[in-house]
Amino acid sequence: MLFHHEIFPQSICAPEQVLIPNYLLNATEYLLVVKQDALCPKALISHQCFHQKNDQLILLINPIDSETIDGLFHIEKKTGIVVEPIFKKINHHFKQIEYVNFSNLKTESQYKQIDFLSEEKDKKLIQARNAFLKAKNTLNHIYSIYDEAVDQNQMQSFIDDLFQWISPLLHDKESNESDVQSCYFRSQNGVHRMLPFRDIKQKIILKGNYRTGTSYCLKVLENKILRLNQHIIRYHCPLFSNDPDMLYLSSEKVAIVDGMEPHIFEPIRPFDKTFNLDEQCIDQQKILLYSKEINEAMSNYKKLMKQASLALHSANVYQKQYQSIIQQNSLELKQLLND
Repeated sequence: MLFHHEIFPQSICAPEQVLIPNYLLNATEYLLVVKQDALCPKALISHQCFHQKNDQLILLINPIDSETIDGLFHIEKKTGIVVEPIFKKINHHFKQIEYVNFSNLKTESQYKQIDFLSEEKDKKLIQARNAFLKAKNTLNHIYSIYDEAVDQNQMQSFIDDLFQWISPLLHDKESNESDVQSCYFRSQNGVHRMLPFRDIKQKIILKGNYRTGTSYCLKVLENKILRLNQHIIRYHCPLFSNDPDMLYLSSEKVAIVDGMEPHIFEPIRPFDKTFNLDEQCIDQQKILLYSKEINEAMSNYKKLMKQASLALHSANVYQKQYQSIIQQNSLELKQLLND
């Protein structure tokens, strides 16, 4: 079970992939598919009191605008609502699917206006994606330098020690079943949704500058933990979409997180623990030999990320204008769920 009521199902850098935890899909019998690019501002959800106090409502956050949702799942009603672009990427069989026109546009000029805004948004989104991918390649160059400086024996020892430290936190499971659920950690344009870790009792934070090593550690730990019949929710990095940023052990309420920048995680509870990969596994003398090259690459990375952020901001402006028109001519979510 997710520890938070909001998830990011998409990454701007991997638009072909949608990650929604299987338990949400399996719990949904009736799915409404809305024919538009975004559903509604998140703020409207609290104003439309269509769910009871104890109901479980999971929101799908839009990757361009973290204040907009692309869908929601109402666990008690076994009902979901998603926008059509997301639905097309979901590989799941639902008992009943219904297409609905959430918007109620009346004039040709309104249709032309939203088509224009959608096209301009997509152009800016492509610019942002290209800049993000160039920034990613720049980071990969830096990580290739770290690859040459890593001590593989020390890396294996680091993982073994880490697992030995984690093992006592995991209780034996009677069930022989283990599984992994997936979604994204955040979006490139999203404010961190993991804080304040409301339900997480303990964080294990992996620090350092060697992202490839941190991701490798998380992947190996995941395999080791699954052998103990644990249930894991894997939160993927939105930039390196195949890499995990966090493993959340839902039954134990323990999180193993990538604490590298831009993540800002520090131990705040008595049982939180930090492990520094660089200190134990990286030959710092080799890194110093390439310090000028690394600094130049980091400078280029920051420029590319700034370009991407500016393009993404422009896409967000078009998105909000699009959303404003749709919102003025749309049904209420309450009406969709109750019909």
